[in-house]
Amino acid sequence: AETTTSSSFGDLATVGPAVTVTTGTQALVIITAAINNNTANVASSASFTVSGATTFAADNTVRIARDGMAANTLVRYSGATLFPLTAGSNTFTMKYNTQAATTATFSVREITVIPF
Repeated sequence: AETTTSSSFGDLATVGPAVTVTTGTQALVIITAAINNNTANVASSASFTVSGATTFAADNTVRIARDGMAANTLVRYSGATLFPLTAGSNTFTMKYNTQAATTATFSVREITVIPF
């Protein structure tokens, strides 16, 4: 498990996970993580960036989030997004954040990309 206190999406001590895939113009992107926070009712999120043929910065439109829960409640989340791309070689990398200067913990992090 690794932590962040950043309110901006970024890397943990161990970057990723990441995967590079040759895609068409879209891919199904599935991200999964166990997420915890040391403070109640604070959003902690995982998202992803895309680099290569496509450029996309992690944001709240494609995230999984733990929010509205008691402190120190670990929950595993998954989310899937059919994502538009520029055809070619694209690298997908998970990124993480939290809110309100709290500590979020992420474990069992996975990203799956199914190109179309």
